[in-house]
Amino acid sequence: RYVLRLYMAWTDAAMSFQATKIRKPLVLYYDSAPQALLGSILQSYADPRFGPSRRSSARTSTLDAQLSASQSSSSNQPVPSPLLRHSSLRSEPICPVILLHPHCAYMDSGPIYAHGFRTLSSLLPCRATPLTVLLLGTNHRGIGPAVSVSPDAWETPLGVVPPDLTLVDALTGGGSGIGSSVDSGHTAVVVDRTAHAQEHSIENQLPFLQQLGYSDLRIVPVCLGWLGSLQAVRNLAANLYESLCLYTKLCSASQANVCSTCGGVHRGRVVAVIATTDLTHAGPGYGELPPALRSAAVPVTLTNSFSQEESAALLRDYAKRQDQPVVEAILSGSTDQLLIAQNRTKNSMCGLWPALTAMELAALCGLTRVRILAYALSQEVFFREDVCGFVCCSFLPPET
Repeated sequence: RYVLRLYMAWTDAAMSFQATKIRKPLVLYYDSAPQALLGSILQSYADPRFGPSRRSSARTSTLDAQLSASQSSSSNQPVPSPLLRHSSLRSEPICPVILLHPHCAYMDSGPIYAHGFRTLSSLLPCRATPLTVLLLGTNHRGIGPAVSVSPDAWETPLGVVPPDLTLVDALTGGGSGIGSSVDSGHTAVVVDRTAHAQEHSIENQLPFLQQLGYSDLRIVPVCLGWLGSLQAVRNLAANLYESLCLYTKLCSASQANVCSTCGGVHRGRVVAVIATTDLTHAGPGYGELPPALRSAAVPVTLTNSFSQEESAALLRDYAKRQDQPVVEAILSGSTDQLLIAQNRTKNSMCGLWPALTAMELAALCGLTRVRILAYALSQEVFFREDVCGFVCCSFLPPET
């Protein structure tokens, strides 16, 4: 334990030079003024139709009803990943929850984000809990390596969130060889800032996370590009899992502290994982339209055969039909089913690789209880011509 404490101290000291930079916010999808930003977050929680504070109502979409039926009739036990048979991996969970969130504008997806953050808040009610969040974002621009971790602090209008350099070190192979190993078949995680510089998917999670008020919050942002195959996803999930096991072992060597806030005992740090994807992107702005709405023009434009209301309804129906097989596959817990559903529907979800990685990691962590916390379309929350599908899911330990 003494050696492990020394290793943790050395890690923070040796890697501190990498955290001298602060990644400045893009502020593309939320308010730049702190008070307005906080107000939009609180409004997301309180949204009467789609927020987590909503009560049961008569408004239930076809997709909502079908998913509810699927959840009530299913055991929600995912198809076991082949990696669960890996002899070197532990069977008990190493994090309390993995969440899958959207990453679009707060005005039309904020209430969907709120469901996941409410779940995290309820699982970790003590705001003095030392919390590290591993964030799996998508690389929209395809810049940089396939898997890149940021070693920097990240700034938003609500302040600066520091990195957890011990976990960064574990992910990239420092002292263990896990992250950088090629011979072992793992997908490498490398320190790189270029993929993160203009990417919004991780940044958009941070104001919600900061608003929760954890006094010792750290983050590890990992940006995922094109992984190319399910085997590469499973390799990466094994890498992340073994790195989290190493990190948990290092943290457990720290001295237990009695919390002055809740009276409980905190030993080491708690790790939560948030991955992110949006689902179908449809409308003239995205260049994707259902056949009934397509004109012969290039680029794709809306046909004039329908009114605005009719076009919007057709677009929403198309997006829900595209999203339903994908959401059902996520609910099944099977990455094979999700990849098949995405290939069959050609769903334009932008975070396929983070979603698949989160599902494989959840299986390895024993988080086999999958829940669809919320689903909505952008037009249902805040009307605009284009439409995007949003889902929020949680992966939790099985009920005992």
